[in-house]
Amino acid sequence: MQVSYDPQTFLRQRNGGISRLFADLISFYDQEPSFGITVNLPLSISNNTYLTKELPHRSIKQTPTWVPRSVLYSMWWLLGNQFAQQTDLVHHTYYDKRFLSFYPRSLRVVTVYDMIPEKLVETSGFTGSHLDKFEYVRRSDLVICISESTRSDMFEIYGDIDAHSVVIPLAVGSGFKPGLPAIPGWPGEYLLYVGKRGGYKDFHILPEVLAELRAIGLEIPLVAVGQRFSRDEKSALRTHKVEDLVTCVRLDDTALKSAYANATAIVQTSSYEGFGLTPLEGMASGKPVVIAKSSSMPEVGGDVARYFRPGDSTSLAATLAEVLSDDAQRDYLGSQGILRAQEFTSQLLAERTAAAYQTIAS
Repeated sequence: MQVSYDPQTFLRQRNGGISRLFADLISFYDQEPSFGITVNLPLSISNNTYLTKELPHRSIKQTPTWVPRSVLYSMWWLLGNQFAQQTDLVHHTYYDKRFLSFYPRSLRVVTVYDMIPEKLVETSGFTGSHLDKFEYVRRSDLVICISESTRSDMFEIYGDIDAHSVVIPLAVGSGFKPGLPAIPGWPGEYLLYVGKRGGYKDFHILPEVLAELRAIGLEIPLVAVGQRFSRDEKSALRTHKVEDLVTCVRLDDTALKSAYANATAIVQTSSYEGFGLTPLEGMASGKPVVIAKSSSMPEVGGDVARYFRPGDSTSLAATLAEVLSDDAQRDYLGSQGILRAQEFTSQLLAERTAAAYQTIAS
């Protein structure tokens, strides 16, 4: 079977979960002829980091990191789309309507990652492309959702759809594991928060949580991996008198894996996720994870994660206090998390995706 992946995600992201998902899939299909899938990726230049790491044999040229996304899009439309060719099936990687003009006679597949802009209508910061996913769902033969929660939200908002739909969970990236070297200069114990922090991510409850923990004698640093703190975030840390406990850093993939592997616990405050890679990466790293009991998180964490009521700082503080005060529980959760993460491998992702393709191609 010939499968084309449109290059949207590799033009949009320098790194990130969506582009890593498709880089992993393409790598598996390139290396494993037993899947019976021949991949066409119509792309010659990109600044996506995973292409160089996962697909060196495709010789996709890396552009400097300072080249804007808009320039890469323009170059592809001028030059790169000449590589687009007719194929048995096209798997769309994002929702820019322009890409629907290609492969008019091919079977279409689209992946739905979440329904956040549609479900949380007050959420800002999403592009028009993200909001155009319904057009892809409407015109596809197969819709892949990354969690049952996401599929349920899709049906709730869109109603019945003509396409066949399946749930295929994401996979944990390679290299997330225990025992990696600690990052020099970092504290011996710390909570780790990874990712965006605004809006539904509910990071704003953590300063109060740290203050509550400090009040009962549990004083532990928090390392937040992501963009620099905003003025409002810095103000909240000062208000709760915990600015001395919190550090914000940017890390490359190698350092990020070490940060996971040496954390005391992983905390994710988000009240809504299409899947939840952060807790999965934490479990694969052998660390206890504390997450909100909402949306897709229980599908990922199962009975291994520890949960708190979404948006409730008192509930989160109590859950963290229980985990931080019990060495035996942390060891148990860490060991069980490694086993749990083995249910979300790239091999299983590739197998499930190939099987889904067959449901519409046969």
